[in-house]
Amino acid sequence: MRVDALLLQAVAQELQGTMKGARVESVIAPTPQAIALECYGQGQKHWLLFSAHPQLGRVHTLPEKPRKLVSEPSAFVMLLRKHLEGARLEQVATIPFERILQCTFGRSYEGPHVTLVAEVMGNLANILLLDAQQIILGVLRPVSLNVNHYRSLLPNQPYLLPPAQTRTTPSGMAPRLTPEHVTSVALAAAVAEPAEPAWRILTSQMAGMSPELAREIVCQAVGEPQANIARDDLARWDLVVRADQAV
Repeated sequence: MRVDALLLQAVAQELQGTMKGARVESVIAPTPQAIALECYGQGQKHWLLFSAHPQLGRVHTLPEKPRKLVSEPSAFVMLLRKHLEGARLEQVATIPFERILQCTFGRSYEGPHVTLVAEVMGNLANILLLDAQQIILGVLRPVSLNVNHYRSLLPNQPYLLPPAQTRTTPSGMAPRLTPEHVTSVALAAAVAEPAEPAWRILTSQMAGMSPELAREIVCQAVGEPQANIARDDLARWDLVVRADQAV
C-alpha cells in the first residue's frame, strides 16, 4: 500500500501515543536506504524503522532487530549515533497534508533538541537530521540546487519544505483542497470530459490524496471505486465529499 499524507498522519499519532519518551539505545542502517533506532520506553523495546526507498518508503515499528545488509556505518549513521543515542523521543508530528514525518529528540539535561525528518515522497524520499534552528546537520541523500532548483538538502543549509501542492482550476492554478474545504461544486468543476473517474478528480484536486485512498472514498460514496461521475451530477459529488470528510 502506498503511504500517503493521511496514512502518515495516522502513523505519527500512533507513535506519539506508544513511543513518546522512549530512549534511543542504538542506531543502525539495515539497508543503504533506511535507518533503524533501537528505543526503550514504557517498559518495552521497539525498533523504529525509517525507510527512504523510492517505492517502499515508510516509517513504522518492528518487533525485533532488522537484518543488517550494511557492514560499515555511513557518515550519516555515525552522525545520528552522536546526536540520538541517549536522547528521548519527545514529539512525533507531520506536516499537514505532506508525506513528511518529524521526530523531535531531546536529553534530560538542558541542551539543543534535534529533529529526525522522514520525507516519504517516492523518488524524492529522504531522511534528514535538523538542529533546533532547522539547519540541516546531515542528510541521507544530499541534494544540490543543480538537481532541485527549489531547495537544496545539504548540511549547514536551512531546511525548506517542498513547494505547496497546487491544482488546476478554470481560473488558473490554486492551492489543493483539504477535507474541510472541499465542495461538490469544486470537484465537479475539475471534470474535463463528460464524465471522468471520480478518484482521478480527487487525486488531482485534494492535498495528500493517494489513488488508493481516493478509490476507497469513491467506493464508500457510490459503491464502485472506478465510478465515472459527470460534471453536472452534483448529488453524487456531494456523496463523495461526505465520504472524504468522514475519512
